Amino acid sequence: MQKHRLALRFVSFSLVLSFGLSSIIPSQAAFLDVRSSHDLYPSVQYFINKGILSGNGRFYPDRETTHKLFWMLVVSESGFSDSTVNIPLPPNIEESDEIAPYLRQAVSMGILSAAEDFPTNEPITELEGLKYILEAKDIDPPKRPSPSFRRRVGLLSPRSGAIRYMEAGFASEILTSRDVQTFAPHRNLTRRKLVQWLYNHVEAGEKKESVTDTLRYRINSPNRQSYRNSSQRRTSSSTASSAQKELLIPDGKILQGVLDQIESRYRFPEEVTQEKKRQMVNAGIRAMVQALGDKYTNYIQPEDVAKFKENLDGTFEGIGAFVDMVDGKFTIQSPIKGSPAEAVGIEAGDVVTQVDEEDISDLDLHSIINMIKGPAGTEVDLKIQRGTQLIDFTVVRGKITVPALDLTWKDSVPIIGLHQFNRDTGSKLREMIRTEIFPKDPRGIVIDVRNNPGGYLTTAVQISGLFLEEGTELFHVEHKTQKQTYKAPTDGMLKDYENIVILQNKGSASASEIIASVLQDYRRATIVGSPSLGKGTVQDIMNFTNGGVLKLTIAKWLSPKGNWIHETGVIPDVEVEPQTPEQRKADIDPPLDAAVNEILKRN
Repeated sequence: MQKHRLALRFVSFSLVLSFGLSSIIPSQAAFLDVRSSHDLYPSVQYFINKGILSGNGRFYPDRETTHKLFWMLVVSESGFSDSTVNIPLPPNIEESDEIAPYLRQAVSMGILSAAEDFPTNEPITELEGLKYILEAKDIDPPKRPSPSFRRRVGLLSPRSGAIRYMEAGFASEILTSRDVQTFAPHRNLTRRKLVQWLYNHVEAGEKKESVTDTLRYRINSPNRQSYRNSSQRRTSSSTASSAQKELLIPDGKILQGVLDQIESRYRFPEEVTQEKKRQMVNAGIRAMVQALGDKYTNYIQPEDVAKFKENLDGTFEGIGAFVDMVDGKFTIQSPIKGSPAEAVGIEAGDVVTQVDEEDISDLDLHSIINMIKGPAGTEVDLKIQRGTQLIDFTVVRGKITVPALDLTWKDSVPIIGLHQFNRDTGSKLREMIRTEIFPKDPRGIVIDVRNNPGGYLTTAVQISGLFLEEGTELFHVEHKTQKQTYKAPTDGMLKDYENIVILQNKGSASASEIIASVLQDYRRATIVGSPSLGKGTVQDIMNFTNGGVLKLTIAKWLSPKGNWIHETGVIPDVEVEPQTPEQRKADIDPPLDAAVNEILKRN
């Protein structure tokens, strides 16, 4: 076994820096007018995280909703079908129109007609919007509103035909009590109300008790009536999955039954406290998620969520590495750029098996982190498994601030170090190029994404787009029922710049791999280094009423040419062996030298 002693610095673990996991990072919303303190923040942030809203500029919550925006949000949130290829479009819509795939889906669902012109930029009323949302969700209104609900209505006459739609919206938790009191059928629907109504329904679906007596007339009732011909409805995959869930865990009765038996018959009832029962349920959820067998899907227990939300852009104490649980093992995602962890040779993929000579195989992520954390200047012993090799490290804890990016020069070549894809990394990079790089007329540019674990989807789009023309396809995200294609939002400031190199290693993951694969597919850059990590999936965050958080794989992403780099990584055009610990100590960096040489040899 090998033994190394070196001071290492620590940053809090970075689960949320994985691609697509921005929803619970404590930062401002991307929209300038919907910041984290805004009452609309959770709903708008949900659509940003789903990739439905771009998050650029301002949202303008109180502006009226156009038909175009309405259908893009409603269809994206409801899900796409794979069987809409031959569905006709309204006569005034071209195949190249941005709204085309959304309208094709709406036509296939029987909600819109392909025989009529689509009112793209016209506003939509509250009643129209509610009707369409109910139909997209496959929720039918009652034939007649109940007397008790009529009494809830604020502005409308009790005889208004809108009330039955309002009752369906209220029962399915699209509308709140306040919405019912202030509902005005012919008033134009605002952007605020649209995103909030859709998000209300999403939140309702995540509650533990989401099926109540007030919803008995919902989907799949044998006597249900539709305000459209039922033969036009889409086949709902969610209906089938709901039926399957009821066969396995009918309304949670199996789990509840087990708990009831423990409470009534367990020999030591004094041990079965409320806290113990809560721990048992969370352990069951965690075990269920682990049994899925997906290394990027995790359940974070309520007591650990606070640590999960720790500030990621500040200063931290510890070992200087991003970490995660991979296949149930405490794994180094990547060492922090410039940290002693990187200098000593800790690498992406290293598995920590012992902390201070204590086996950690049965501990969860946050318990292990708490063991590693400690005041700066104190020591912690780590045993790391790398393949079949075991290596011991004695670490002196310290402090580190993680920069999103930095700039150095070598032989008149700028080396841009991209270390994290934070919310503002794209804007900072553009400013750096404009003010610090272009004025010096460099011979080329090296972008160093070694040990970059990823970050925001929107930032990956912004940075990829820097190198391409507006409208160029960047990558595709395949969800269970739909496929989204992300395109360059504007002409990139580097679209005509030819001499570009991407420097990567096996610690380059997720959003880093998106950048590399996009530029490789379009031959806009030479990829130098070693194969990247190979994370071709997308995770989302779901918050539950018990305080727990589920990080779930919801999609996979493909390069512009349709390549899926999962488990294989982006293969470099020029392969160079990674820098060794001894070379780091001697300030020798062969991969960086090779990247700079690629620039210089073209001049």
